[in-house]
Amino acid sequence: MQNNFPQLEKKISLPTEKYSKIYTLEIKQTVTSMNEVSNNTITLDVEKNFIKKDDFGYLFSVIVKKRTQTNTDGLRNMENFLSRLQHKTILRTDETGNIKSIANHEEIKELWNDSQNDFFKKFKRVDDIDNIIKRLNKLFDVKEDFLSLFKQSEIGTLLFPPIYFSEIETNLKIAQQKFYKDFFGPYLLPFRLQTELHHLSNKKTPIRFTRFGNIDQKFFNEDEIKLYFRRLYQTYNLSVNFETTYVEIYDLNNSYGIDNAFQLFGVKVGECYSFDQIVTVKS
Repeated sequence: MQNNFPQLEKKISLPTEKYSKIYTLEIKQTVTSMNEVSNNTITLDVEKNFIKKDDFGYLFSVIVKKRTQTNTDGLRNMENFLSRLQHKTILRTDETGNIKSIANHEEIKELWNDSQNDFFKKFKRVDDIDNIIKRLNKLFDVKEDFLSLFKQSEIGTLLFPPIYFSEIETNLKIAQQKFYKDFFGPYLLPFRLQTELHHLSNKKTPIRFTRFGNIDQKFFNEDEIKLYFRRLYQTYNLSVNFETTYVEIYDLNNSYGIDNAFQLFGVKVGECYSFDQIVTVKS
């Protein structure tokens, strides 16, 4: 994540002292692949706690107190199984709120190693299960890969946005980036974001940040991704055009903590594939 913030006198500081808050996240997803539609709703109760500040940054814990999902078909059942490994995550941010590392990565990796046999037994009939396990081993082994996955998750995105910087002027747009790794098979979905500060008349939540995203063509391998979809659907006459919608909204209270957040995330690839997600966060 890259920032380019002007240095002004006031500062919107990362809330830390005695900070503890419980959020409810509702994630509504619709995936369409060649007219086959799959819907899913995930509901999470998440506790976010500040632990301490040290020489390396700001330490937080995230505890998933409750999780439900409406669809456990196919790969979604795997996602549901793997979600248990992240019941508790301890992470470190910088002063802007950007996640730098997962402090208990080794503990989560050990949980995966302990549950790998159960995972194989449960999903051994799934096509390509051996390669799926190899990819999961790499994900849990490599700290950078696991960090990237957490940062692009709904919890990582909406509870830890990198917005705590020297105060920007109202309506001044600031450039940032957000990458979704392996979004199109092995290919990256890169967004260039415009982050903007708004002062509201609401006494409870007087500050709002909005972040609007468009595909960052500098990092977008369009030709190879088009070929990937044509091979995937076994037709080289397929029209492949990319349309995206990306919005994040944060309402901050007087202590600069997040009270409410929202994400609208949509991707359409011609007439063959689409992904639509709406996330609401309430405290």
